[in-house]
Amino acid sequence: HGKAAGIFVLDARETRIENNVVVDFLDGIYVNDRDNPALAGVRYSIAHNTIVAASERGISLFGTRSSDS
Repeated sequence: HGKAAGIFVLDARETRIENNVVVDFLDGIYVNDRDNPALAGVRYSIAHNTIVAASERGISLFGTRSSDS
């Protein structure tokens, strides 16, 4: 059992997370723009992922700079 995220995205520009299988982590997919002003308006696309046995959250998206994600 993983104690972190299966996929971890931090302070990233335009990012696509697609077609993954994530098994047995605390968070399946964790994305955070950390309110970085340089990332205003960035988009994150999270699609067609299979998340199995995430003990906390399947997908977590945090931050105020991303849009239309």
